[in-house]
Amino acid sequence: MKLKILFLLIILIGFSKSVFAAQILPKNIIKNTVNITASRTGEVGKNYFYCKGGKKCSTEQVVREYFENEGYNVMRAEYSFWSGMFELSFLNEYYQDVYEDFCKDKRKNEKLSDSQIKWGEFLIKNRIRYKLVRVVW
Repeated sequence: MKLKILFLLIILIGFSKSVFAAQILPKNIIKNTVNITASRTGEVGKNYFYCKGGKKCSTEQVVREYFENEGYNVMRAEYSFWSGMFELSFLNEYYQDVYEDFCKDKRKNEKLSDSQIKWGEFLIKNRIRYKLVRVVW
């Protein structure tokens, strides 16, 4: 009986998905991925990285600072499908000559949800500039 249980445990462990396994993303999302580097603070949560001048900041703030240093005007907005569609439809009406890049920021191995993957694929398919930005250390 003990041998059967041990055998069953070995099989379950061998075939289970690893929690730390890398997420397999569609090729078009991988192609639009940008990796940027930031120093970690060691704190868990919102102040995970260092920004300019040694100030503690979040993943979003690191990405914003990176793109501002690249010469972009950055506007941060949480988005869902419908708010994203609103922005696509009307943002250029409010701000003339605005080029929209949609970015999704994640930490090094943080996984994208299925809806985030579908949103990225939708934007890419419709030739809307999209980037997945990974902050690595």
